[in-house]
Amino acid sequence: MTHTLTVPGERDRVIHCPCDPAGAWHERTGGNPREASLTCRKTLSLEAGSVYAWETAEGATGNILIDPEGSVARTCTLDGITIGDMLLDENVGNVENPDPDPKLRRAFLIAASAIFQEGERQGQLPDKITRTYW
Repeated sequence: MTHTLTVPGERDRVIHCPCDPAGAWHERTGGNPREASLTCRKTLSLEAGSVYAWETAEGATGNILIDPEGSVARTCTLDGITIGDMLLDENVGNVENPDPDPKLRRAFLIAASAIFQEGERQGQLPDKITRTYW
């Protein structure tokens, strides 16, 4: 099984699942995959959208504003004021104006994607999301 993550400004990353019989994971990373987790919770509802606070097991934290239609995510403050120009439009599928910090870009992409996926599954934006990924 192969997963590809595309972030503008970076090469595509090909990640093989740990169950890959060829052991490609070890060849690319030099070790076993690490599990990590993401927690997002809705902290504020505004006319401009819903504010989510997110945190990863690695200690990265931030806030995301999801527009009222539930299709555009932007980085923001606790109060929902957008920060910078980075955004993810679910209809386009790419991060626009990516932040230069690769850890922030990755965490933003994972958090926004989890919120969008759960919103589609539930038919509305969720109050809380927890994900485990590797």
